[in-house]
Amino acid sequence: MRVSSEVQRGLLQTIQHSSFPTLTLQIPSPNKSDDGLRSSLSYEDPDGDLIVPRKKSNVRRKRPNRNALVTTTNLMHLRVAASSDVDECGTQLWRGALLLSELLLDNNKLIEDVSVLEVGCGIGLVAIIASRYSRIFFATDNDLETLKLTQHNIDRNVHGRIRVRHLDWTDLTPVERNGIFGWTSDELTAFQSASVILARSTLQFLKFLYGRFNKSEFLVMYLTVEKRVVFAIDTMSSISLGYDVFQQSICSHPNIRTKTVGKSHQYQCSACDRNQRYFVASPIPVISIPQVFQYVRMTTLELWRVDGIIVNENESIVDKKSAV
Repeated sequence: MRVSSEVQRGLLQTIQHSSFPTLTLQIPSPNKSDDGLRSSLSYEDPDGDLIVPRKKSNVRRKRPNRNALVTTTNLMHLRVAASSDVDECGTQLWRGALLLSELLLDNNKLIEDVSVLEVGCGIGLVAIIASRYSRIFFATDNDLETLKLTQHNIDRNVHGRIRVRHLDWTDLTPVERNGIFGWTSDELTAFQSASVILARSTLQFLKFLYGRFNKSEFLVMYLTVEKRVVFAIDTMSSISLGYDVFQQSICSHPNIRTKTVGKSHQYQCSACDRNQRYFVASPIPVISIPQVFQYVRMTTLELWRVDGIIVNENESIVDKKSAV
């Protein structure tokens, strides 16, 4: 089944380049105060020529902006697929990526100078923006065509330190391997120490994300989820499969759960089903985030912060023993 993002159809102007349309977006310049950011950024213009960011001239200006980059750094050129199969929808631009990007533009200290892991990198929009503030950014996906498209977009836009890598979401730890999207031993070490996870989908990632929380010393996750309602023939009712599964995976007993003695993001809750995975999560008001891009923010689009997981007593004991 083919799907097409309505966001792409209405977002700015689309210019045709062979089978891939290109979106041109305007974004704010990075506001880091040190010159180190400027020296770490690199990008190419739409013709593939390297552009060196330079300070604006202070001639005839009473108060020059010492940290301003040339205006071309405000433009982002992104290739997207006009349509795709359902299992390859990462090659299109969706509302979740726009909202997550806006969160980071407005609150870049959330990822400043830390290792960040993005699960499901899409067309690379979030990676390009977030890498300007993070120490290292891992843009991952399990689809080869999505990774190729992400790498293309990263190569043609201003960015920080990004690694585009293949990640099997059924395996908590990637293995070292050769290839353009393979992992080096140093990258695997940085992967394990990532303290922030960004994600947009939920249904296929929940097991992986729970496992990451269970293995990490410190971790926080920001994710967007959209409530897409469909009619289920077997139950003869309207459901939102991915959204409903995520909601059912959130612990709703803040007055009962307690922190474990071990890791700071592990909790215990006597009211939660021991046979199910639960997250400790809270919604972030979408209205509190300034809108940068031109798209319709549907009321079905939500943003969540996940601070931990619910573990049963046996899991906590095993984990503490393994850490000794």
